Amino acid sequence: MMKKFQIATEAVLIIIFLSFSLIRIVGCGLTKGGNREANTDKSEMTVSDYLRRGNKLYEEGDFATASLMYWSALRKDSSLVEPRIKLANIYFYRNNWNDDAMVQLDRVVELESKNAEAHFLRGKIFRNDGLSGEAAKEYLLALKAEPQNPGFRYHLGALYHANQLYEEAIKEYKLAINYDTNLTRPRFEPAPYGLQARFMLARLYKQTQRIDEAIDELEKVIAIDETYQDAKNDLIDLLDLKAQSVSRGGDARDYSWALELYERVVQLDPERSDAWVEIGKIKYYWLDKPKEALEAFQKASELDPTHPDVILHMKSLQQELGLE
Repeated sequence: MMKKFQIATEAVLIIIFLSFSLIRIVGCGLTKGGNREANTDKSEMTVSDYLRRGNKLYEEGDFATASLMYWSALRKDSSLVEPRIKLANIYFYRNNWNDDAMVQLDRVVELESKNAEAHFLRGKIFRNDGLSGEAAKEYLLALKAEPQNPGFRYHLGALYHANQLYEEAIKEYKLAINYDTNLTRPRFEPAPYGLQARFMLARLYKQTQRIDEAIDELEKVIAIDETYQDAKNDLIDLLDLKAQSVSRGGDARDYSWALELYERVVQLDPERSDAWVEIGKIKYYWLDKPKEALEAFQKASELDPTHPDVILHMKSLQQELGLE
């Protein structure tokens, strides 16, 4: 019964897409002074023609028209796998049509039971639907076919991480980092898998109080891509946390190290007024560098002129240096 429903659903979608395709074709034929030369008779197009055009449109980001091409190819040969994978990606990533995407992926798995991309996307859909166990099974099936795929490793690691399986997550994140040698950003992803894995590994380290390791991973992310804003924000917060710990550690206080940490903070974000204040305090009270301290407080004053520590220390330093 379910199979009949799926077939009926596909038939309806094909009719809808072909109807829009016909409208588009007629519209194109009536433009540019009635020039119909570009209006190739669709009946003359082969499956390869549809796939080639669909893939070109897909790469250009014209997913609606690409879908028409893929459906046209499937109308000629319903056993094709590639257009079903592409349609599933469009439905899932662009439209959030999880059920429609799964219909295509189910058919792909029927045709090719070991298709890694189909199992991977099925895993993402299951996770999106809150089905962690099913998602893990699909990711593992994908990895069985492609064990060195960084995307599969990263998303399995993220799934383990979300379920507090930290050691398993660390292992998968590290494998994703090692396998992502090109660091190219995949379509529909915010960053290369290797960078995402480092970023999430750092967050896991932070969760488990491994602050130095978290900072190290975030520094590596920023060294590769300084525009990775989430990584930069996390790094600034951890550097600030570490600096506070170092400068307030009783007998183990290390103000020179704390100064280095705060200076790294303002290097990453020059508008962090609190960090400039701390730099000023360390240079004034502990390193006996009043002129440099005043410069730090002046910078803080430009950013936050009402900061109470800035007002107090600026006046004191100006008097000490005879600048009033």
